[in-house]
Formats: sequence, C-alpha cells, structure tokens
Amino acid sequence: MCIRESFKGFQYVKITKDENGNYFKEDSIREYVSKCFYIISVMKKTGIGTAIYKYKVPYMSLLDFIDKFKINKDYGEIIDIERYIPEDSA
Repeated sequence: MCIRESFKGFQYVKITKDENGNYFKEDSIREYVSKCFYIISVMKKTGIGTAIYKYKVPYMSLLDFIDKFKINKDYGEIIDIERYIPEDSA
C-alpha cells in the first residue's frame, strides 16, 4: 500500500482487499455504509459568543450537508467529522 497524490492535490490510498485478503464487493460495501452515520461539529458565532453545534448526519446525506456550508457561510464552519459504525456492522 502506498500513498499517492491525485490530480486534485489530495493524497489517497487505494485498497482493493479487506483484512482477510478478500476482494471488496460493491453490494456489501453499500450495505455497510448505509448503517453508518457521522457526527459533524460546526462552530458558529451567536449573539453571546461562539457555540459548537453537533449534527447527526446519515451517510446518504453527508455530501448534501457539507454542500450547505459551502453555499452559505452563515451556517457556521465545519470543524470536525467523526464516523460512527453500529456495533452489529463491524
């Protein structure tokens, strides 16, 4: 496994097999991620200072959620994204 850099300037690692040496199956990956969600921390100025809001965002809504912050900076600034996996999915 080696770290590469894409034409967009981001680094990535290509992984083709799981920890058991099996090739990934698209249907299995989609089922797995459909159970995941993200806790997204957003910093926002309020009338009395600064607050941190934490949003629970399902996998399927992640990009839509992020896009809202790209369009309207008044929503706040994303400062952290944590992925959560239900225990029965691990």
